[in-house]
Amino acid sequence: MVACINDAVGDDIKEDIVASQLITHNNTKFRIWDILYSKVHDDLTSFNCEAGISQRGPWQMVVAYDNDTGLLFTFMREQRYKQLRNTVNKRKRHHYLDALAKIFNGQLSAPNGQTSLFPEQTFSDEDKMSETVERIILSLSTEPTCIQNHVLVLFESFNFSLTSVRAIIVDSHLNSVYEQNWNEYISINGSSVVDKVDEPNSPANNPSKGLKLTAKATARKQSVALRKEDIKQNNIG
Repeated sequence: MVACINDAVGDDIKEDIVASQLITHNNTKFRIWDILYSKVHDDLTSFNCEAGISQRGPWQMVVAYDNDTGLLFTFMREQRYKQLRNTVNKRKRHHYLDALAKIFNGQLSAPNGQTSLFPEQTFSDEDKMSETVERIILSLSTEPTCIQNHVLVLFESFNFSLTSVRAIIVDSHLNSVYEQNWNEYISINGSSVVDKVDEPNSPANNPSKGLKLTAKATARKQSVALRKEDIKQNNIG
């Protein structure tokens, strides 16, 4: 799984950018997900896992199921997880993470969970959580009763490099119950893709390095050129 993420945020997306020859990269952060999900779908079958495509409105996501452990895996960026966790008592409608946590991890409780002086808020569509989970696992051949827990794989990346990966099991409040740090599996090999030059006229790609001569230096340069021309003409004469 770490290798899939590492490739998706690194060389694979860079290769995609170079091949597409696009002058802007506004869609890169979403394109990474297409690459990641494709790799998860194709690569994990070698490890007695299966992956299915789930439709979440206009968004397509891939979930992975490990036949050996009975664990269901989904993927998310750290920032998005923190946003969902911090707003769990403020959001009116549930996110699919809320549904997965309640259905598969509902019996678990974080040792240092968040406490509140106010009554726990329920989602207006809480009765739809089971339906949400059913749609997510519909593409898997496994029976829902075989799924032991849901595991959330969280990652961060910067400048086409994977910086952190961890796997957590959260309770119904989205607090971490169990966690494994997977940073040791991040590949630190140098990229095999040559970075595309986006600005051919940038200083680094100009002989002058983008530097401008002062008026005095320009006059001196012209004077030297004139003297050379005079010497050339006199030698010819």
